[in-house]
Amino acid sequence: IFEYRDKFPKRDLAYSVEEYIARGFAELAIEIAEKEGTKYIGFSGGCAYNDHLLSTIKKIVEKRNFIFLQHEKVPPGDGGISLGQAVVAANSI
Repeated sequence: IFEYRDKFPKRDLAYSVEEYIARGFAELAIEIAEKEGTKYIGFSGGCAYNDHLLSTIKKIVEKRNFIFLQHEKVPPGDGGISLGQAVVAANSI
């Protein structure tokens, strides 16, 4: 990246880095899912707010015939963790 930072727009470099990271995450998740014998792969946490990462990982995972899991009703970051903690606490009292 440092070699190219003066040759290409920063926006393009950032996109390329995100693309590389997303592909790496997807391939790693697929490899682990195959070893574990599961058809489900999820993406969560603060990074799941990044639409580029989310859509790229989802595309690769589904193309390889895995079922992609993502948040729909609960936020993927700290809000989801807080909700989970509240549920555990409520069931522990």
